[in-house]
Amino acid sequence: MLALGLCIGSKYLLLYLFLLGKNHDYYFLAPGIRNVVDLVYYLWLLLALPTLEFCLFAAPLYWALTSTHTKVAAAITMACVLLAALLYCQLASPLDSRNGLIQGLIGVSLQGLLFMKMRRPAQPVKAI
Repeated sequence: MLALGLCIGSKYLLLYLFLLGKNHDYYFLAPGIRNVVDLVYYLWLLLALPTLEFCLFAAPLYWALTSTHTKVAAAITMACVLLAALLYCQLASPLDSRNGLIQGLIGVSLQGLLFMKMRRPAQPVKAI
């Protein structure tokens, strides 16, 4: 589960850094953290969507990683990534659907890099 959280967190970190450069919008970094209220505000902005995505997709992704069927696991993983991209499009960026496409591409690449090598099917139980 920790690996799932790290993957989702790194996906959003890469997305936010990419969008920061794409939009030339450095206002988010300019004022800095001055007090606890600013810290809570920034954490809310940065962690709300990754937390929601983790809550929605942790169980299916974990099942896909432990499944013995490779094609089913890949299909479930891709479906979760695509649904997360649609969720991002609807919640965070309804006016620019390219941001959801970028999030989906980053998600596909990270899922492929981090999890297809880590995927360990469940071992069958041997009868005694």
